[in-house]
Amino acid sequence: MTLLTLAAVTFLVSLVAAALGAAVGMAGGVSEKNGRRPYVVHRVLPGMGLMLGAGTLSTLLGIGSGVLKIPAMDATLGLPVKISSGTAT
Repeated sequence: MTLLTLAAVTFLVSLVAAALGAAVGMAGGVSEKNGRRPYVVHRVLPGMGLMLGAGTLSTLLGIGSGVLKIPAMDATLGLPVKISSGTAT
């Protein structure tokens, strides 16, 4: 399997996973001092594009992608920083 084919399959699997997650309604809650704050993930497809761009840019710059992905997840997907910092590498 060529690298391009592998990348295309990975991207398609990600799209299917995002569509299923959006259909089910990705939501959760994060614990804070004042109790539990709920959140709902929205704008999944633009968020995936932004994550792809952030990963590519961080690879080219040789830095960790969390510097770019955490603010992007907060702004685009609506994820709290506590949650997005656990998913960014």
